[in-house]
Amino acid sequence: MHRTYQMARIIEVANLIHRQPRRWTRPRLADKLEVNIATIQRDIDLLRKMGIQIEANEKQGYEMNSDFFLPALNLKFEEALALITAASIYKANEGQQTKDTLDNAIAKIATDLPKSTQRVLQQIVPQIDMLDAQVSEPDEIQSHRATLYEAIREKRKVTMAYESFSRGKRTYHRFSPYAVMFRKHAWYVIGHSERRNRVLTFRINRIHHLSISHTPYTIPDDFTVQRYLEKSWDVMLGAETRVVIKFAPRIAPLIREVRWHSTQKLHTMPNGALLFEVTVAGLREIGWWVLTWGDDAEVLEPNELRERVADRTIMFRHLVPNSIAPVIVSMSIGIGGIILLESSLSFLGFGIQPPGASWGSMVTENLFEWRTHPHLVLMPGLTLALAVIGFNFLGDGLNDALNPRQIRR
Repeated sequence: MHRTYQMARIIEVANLIHRQPRRWTRPRLADKLEVNIATIQRDIDLLRKMGIQIEANEKQGYEMNSDFFLPALNLKFEEALALITAASIYKANEGQQTKDTLDNAIAKIATDLPKSTQRVLQQIVPQIDMLDAQVSEPDEIQSHRATLYEAIREKRKVTMAYESFSRGKRTYHRFSPYAVMFRKHAWYVIGHSERRNRVLTFRINRIHHLSISHTPYTIPDDFTVQRYLEKSWDVMLGAETRVVIKFAPRIAPLIREVRWHSTQKLHTMPNGALLFEVTVAGLREIGWWVLTWGDDAEVLEPNELRERVADRTIMFRHLVPNSIAPVIVSMSIGIGGIILLESSLSFLGFGIQPPGASWGSMVTENLFEWRTHPHLVLMPGLTLALAVIGFNFLGDGLNDALNPRQIRR
């Protein structure tokens, strides 16, 4: 207990001298920490032995000439708010897996600010709400990231087993990691694969096994993540292709207000439509993006992307909607047939057995009571008829409501 108190006091002495140089003399420190001057002197001597340079400036107090602590922050209110907002955005996205660390960092930033600024931030920061993004489940991502960071720092190759989504099988790579990044809801590592003999991007949550080897490597001097992904739409890469898309006047303002790609060029047509031109490396991801705009987007170039989008448009806008209606109608009508079939089997004694209840078995059990108690037969029979007729009417109604030809009329 005494040792813990002593360490806490020594840390507090160092912290006070660091935060307010030339203010704290031995008497002031002794009074602040409620110990005698000799104890303060022992604490300072111990700090000096630890390599922290503490000098006494005559009567002005002690000063620390050491890089043991980071320099104190002198942030303006706008700078502090911007920093905390940026940390909150990061925490809501890729930082979800390091939430506790970020919360501690934000708290330390706020603690170093003036009291008046802290009070204003306490009122504003809770109003900065960032919805949690959809990101990959942590699983082993955090440990894999730590391993990759270590490999990059020490410039040593790694070996890994990777579950390839496109190939549908596990592949094995000897890999030189260049960079780790967060993009499109997940963490990725970029580097050179000896198996493919080129730079590739791997999604970290699909790595099943990862270990650092003793083989060194070097990162090319001209490699940067920005240059590597400069022409990609999101993450995937391919052949560079010029893409031209025409957007309807209705959504042209939505396209115009966002910078979707570094190479984009916008041209407004006389009728208000918008021509969107980009040069991208790979067509798959931009094809998915075009499909999200529905009929308001038309691919003009290249023909490969135009045909790909058209095929999916035909499937999702024509085949699927036109096939859903007959399936729903058939199911609703079929329910009546199934009820009638089950009741018929129960009437003959092959359906649900007692004590289970069935309209067919109710009619059979009370058939000999027909003359004296006709309601025992009429009620289950009438209920069965109404159920079957009701589901048939429901099927006809759904057919009228969902039939595209009826809708056009």
